[in-house]
Amino acid sequence: MIKEEILKIEGLLKESHNIVFLTGAGISTNLGLPDFRSDNGFWKTNKPIMFRDFLNSYQSRRLSWSRNITLNKTLKKIKPNRGICLSKKY
Repeated sequence: MIKEEILKIEGLLKESHNIVFLTGAGISTNLGLPDFRSDNGFWKTNKPIMFRDFLNSYQSRRLSWSRNITLNKTLKKIKPNRGICLSKKY
């Protein structure tokens, strides 16, 4: 029964022209990407930088750039998991 339902969903996905997948942070946290809102999330350990502070403070810009560089290094290391590959397939 479940296999039939999966095949039916697969058929619908193949026939569709516009598909939106709504996922949560859980689709990528197992890859090593940080989530932002959990108890150990990014914003619990990194205070958000307000845009006005970014514009007015060299130190805020350096902190923002440092965070972005660190996150980019993480992003370059990861490989998509099955959930991400599945959403890309359709």
